[in-house]
Amino acid sequence: MSALGATPGPPDGPQEPGPQNALEQLLVHAAEHPGDREAGPAFVAAFMDASVGVPGTVQDGGFVPLVTELSERRRAGLAFTHPSRGAWWGRQWTQTQGEMPPGFEVRGTTGRDLMRQLVGHNLGLVLNPANRHGKEFLVAEMSDLLAGVDPGTTHRVAQQGSSVEVGEPAYVPEGLVERLRDGFVALGGVATASLGWIRYEDGLQGYLLGVTTSRPRDEVLPVVERCVEVLEGRTLDVTVGPPGATLLTAHVPPFLTA
Repeated sequence: MSALGATPGPPDGPQEPGPQNALEQLLVHAAEHPGDREAGPAFVAAFMDASVGVPGTVQDGGFVPLVTELSERRRAGLAFTHPSRGAWWGRQWTQTQGEMPPGFEVRGTTGRDLMRQLVGHNLGLVLNPANRHGKEFLVAEMSDLLAGVDPGTTHRVAQQGSSVEVGEPAYVPEGLVERLRDGFVALGGVATASLGWIRYEDGLQGYLLGVTTSRPRDEVLPVVERCVEVLEGRTLDVTVGPPGATLLTAHVPPFLTA
């Protein structure tokens, strides 16, 4: 996917158009009524099957969605709920950044299909960048929506026969391994601990912590929760087994051995 620089924030001025369709009415209502517990889910449910515009470039005969850098380690695709949102963003972009990339165009897809593509590339989604009413979807949130579970669900059941890939993470937040090591040493009874990177069949990717220990799982998880701070939008799953057990992280070098 094509890389794009930082996305400019909402501009000042009265000229930005109001809600242009039913989806945008739901979005504005959710934004302006944060206490309405049904407003957010209603918008998301409509977004999944709605048509949205995705900016990108045509390269070698194929369409490549644009990607924006949200932080040093976090990237996201872009989409618009109405052509006027894309036009508004485009005007602001050209004023601050210059011309659009060669071959630029906006193509339509459904929110659901866009999420599938972004999750498969470990990318988040910024909806209506540079507009007053928008939303950021994290990779884990989109994966939950595609799986039909409530976003933020702490436990998910993998279907029998589904495949996963596990390896070493390319990047680890500063201090994470050290905090985990210190926490497990203080807990005692931990034989090995490894931090891997897992990719699920639906494309969701995140950290996988494997712990072999004589301690019960309900004593291990509080240690993990205390040690884990900001994962920059990534997930962290934990697998626990007795000493000598073969976990999914078996091929990842441990950061702690008894």
